[in-house]
Amino acid sequence: MELGVKERAMVVRDAERLRVVEETIAQLRAELGVLGVLLPSLRVDPVSAAGEVGYPLVDLGCVNLDTAMRLAAVLHDRRGV
Repeated sequence: MELGVKERAMVVRDAERLRVVEETIAQLRAELGVLGVLLPSLRVDPVSAAGEVGYPLVDLGCVNLDTAMRLAAVLHDRRGV
């Protein structure tokens, strides 16, 4: 049985934090790609990754206007509005 995001976060040990964040970013990049959205700066936030408490943050990065418009359109379409 595959664990959900919340369950995975609960069982991940400190030594696995960075690996899990990198896998999650890869999954996010792939899912956004299917929808035609590319976030070129998507990465692990280096400052939070260096910390010992909690999980590293995912830096969605800066995007140009075209990418922001594509992302807004995809989210709008997914809501069915």
